[in-house]
This record gives sequence, C-alpha cells and structure tokens, in this order.
Amino acid sequence: MRRLKFNWDNEAVFLIVSVLYGLGTSFLSEGYIQAYLLELGMNVHKIGLYGTMGNAGALASYALFSFYKPRNNSYMTPMFVMALGLTILPIMLTLVSLSPQLGAVILFFSALHSFAQGFRASCDYCVVPTIMPRSRYGLMSGKCGMIGSGLAALVSALSASLMDDSGSMAGYIAIFIAAAASLAVSAAAIRFYRPMVSGEETGRKPIPGGRMTLKSAWILLPHLLRGVATGGFYYFVVISMERMATPISASSLIVTIGVIGTMVGCAAFMYFEKRMKTGTITLIGNLVAGLCAVMTAFNASPVIFFLLYFGYMMFNNISAYAIPAGVVYSVPAEELPFISSMRMLMMSVGSMVCIQLFSMLMTVWPAWTVMAISAAVYAAAGVIFKIQYTDAMKI
Repeated sequence: MRRLKFNWDNEAVFLIVSVLYGLGTSFLSEGYIQAYLLELGMNVHKIGLYGTMGNAGALASYALFSFYKPRNNSYMTPMFVMALGLTILPIMLTLVSLSPQLGAVILFFSALHSFAQGFRASCDYCVVPTIMPRSRYGLMSGKCGMIGSGLAALVSALSASLMDDSGSMAGYIAIFIAAAASLAVSAAAIRFYRPMVSGEETGRKPIPGGRMTLKSAWILLPHLLRGVATGGFYYFVVISMERMATPISASSLIVTIGVIGTMVGCAAFMYFEKRMKTGTITLIGNLVAGLCAVMTAFNASPVIFFLLYFGYMMFNNISAYAIPAGVVYSVPAEELPFISSMRMLMMSVGSMVCIQLFSMLMTVWPAWTVMAISAAVYAAAGVIFKIQYTDAMKI
C-alpha cells in the first residue's frame, strides 16, 4: 500500500508540474513575444536576433547537459533550479514595459530562458524513472498533453480578450505575469516529488558524460532525421497559403484547428500506447503526417487544407508523444542523461540547418519536392524508431 500511495502522489505532482509548465510556456509563445517586442519599438533584425539567441541557449544546454554529473546522481535539484529560472524571462518582459532601457538585456534573457528550458527538459526525462513506473509515463504525458491543449485554447481566447479590454500593453503585462506565476508554481511543485526505491534505477550509476559510441550514434540517428524533416514541415502553412485565397479569419482558425488536432493526437496516443509498441506508433504517426505534408503542396482548397492540417497536427503529435515515451521505455537508466540531451541537440541542429536549406531550395524547386524529401526522411526516421523502440523496459 505504501508504494501505491507513493506512485499516486508522484503522478498527481507530475500532472500539476507538467500542466502548469505547459500553461506558462503557452503564455510565452513566440507569437505573443514577437508582437510585444514590436510594440516596444524593436525592429525585425533585433527580433530575429532574439530568436537566434534563444536557439543558441537551447543548443548550449543540450550540449553541456551531456557532461553534467549531479551530486548523488539525482537530477531533482537541478530540475527545480532550472524550472525556477524560467520565471526570470516573463518578469524581465514585464519590467521592460516600465523601463524601456532594459530592452537591450532581453536578448541575454532569451538565451538564459532557452538554456534553462532545455536543461529542465533533459532533467525531466532522467527524473521520470525515479518517481513512477516507466509504464505509467506514456499515459501521464498524454493526459497532460490533453489538458495542456485545452488550456492553450483558453489562453488564446483570454489573451484576445485582454488585448481588447485593457489595451495591448496592459494585456501583454497580464499575460507575462500569469506566465511567471504558472512557471513558479510548477517549479515549486517539483519539490513534492518523492523518489521511489527501485533496484533497477538506484543500483547503477550514470555513464560518464559525453560518451559517443556507435551504439549511441545509432540511437541518435532518427532524432537527427526527425530534425531534418521538421525543417521542411516548418513551411507547411506557408506553402498551403500561397496556393489559395483565404479570409483574414483563417489565421485564428489555423490556431484552433492546431489545438484540436493536438488534443485528438494526445487522445489517440493514449489509446495506441496500451495496444502497441511506441516504435510502431511513431512509424504510423510519421507516415501519415508526412503524407499530409505532401498532399498540402498540391492543394488549393481551404476546406481540404484545414482537413490536412488537422491530420498533420494529430499524427505529428502522436509521434511527438510516442518518441519520449519510447526513450523512457527503451533506454537504460544509466544512459538516459546522455541520450535525453543529445537527442534534442540532434533534432535542434537538424531543424535549424534545414529550415534555411529548404528555404533556399524552394526558390529553385517546386514546393512539393521539399515536402516529399521531408516526408521521405520522416518515414526513414519512423522505420528506425520502430526497430529501436521495443519497449523492453516498460515495467
């Protein structure tokens, strides 16, 4: 009974931590921040630099985490510290509205925020096997995703109301204060985790940081391919919009369809996760999402576009939830720190490079060729994930 109580307590805490973290992140989406920086008078170059600094911070966190060895092999404290550090950016964004001369330091805090976010995510995957049975992770992450998607829809409606009722600047301030509060409570909740006693998790010590072997390179390969494909899928909406006439209201409808697709994807993942291995789920998600991406490059109908976008968001999110679950279910505890950080590094690098590469290719090649290449790479990643993710440690 004592162990069941621990599991239930940790799962409740995990739900609180994850949902509030997702809510705070929703308040700090690029759309809000970019519009806010424009309101402050920043030009496109500075806003682009803001995004670049953020990407640099994330890549640095993934790279450094591979060499990081926490005291007593526990990632709980660094996870708490980094989660608490995420509150700094929304606080600084609020202060900038009161003191515009602080605008120059926002670039630094963008990098700091992305670093803390990446480090926290890497810690999260290492902590999960110590707070709940691995077999529970997929169900819990899917449940958090569904709740988070619903809250994201409310955030969108709330932000629009704030902008209309109190003026854009006051609305932004309210949003950033809410972000800081959500992230602070999420960080505080981390302290309520109670690690389980498990021979499999405590009987081994993490391998030295930064060990790249043929085995780890094979494990990381599909994550790099996933990043390459994501670089092409980045233009899904742009390619579609160029082929058809859409009303101004289409942009808000895209957000709504995206949120609904995400929620359905989370529900579908929770259903599939009980019936098949995560490798098979990932392959299905990759194949259908890639097919939707290719089809949208030939489409000129707004109705069909929204159907394809719904399908893309649904199946892409099925993959997005199956992949981290596959890592937790298939990677030994001593290898999780290195694999967790390096897989995100591989995907980020692949995506950053290929977003620019595919942008150049689309000036000389038809758009459908870029989507076809991306879909083929995504399918190849799915095949490798199916081979790797046998869920051998789903206990």
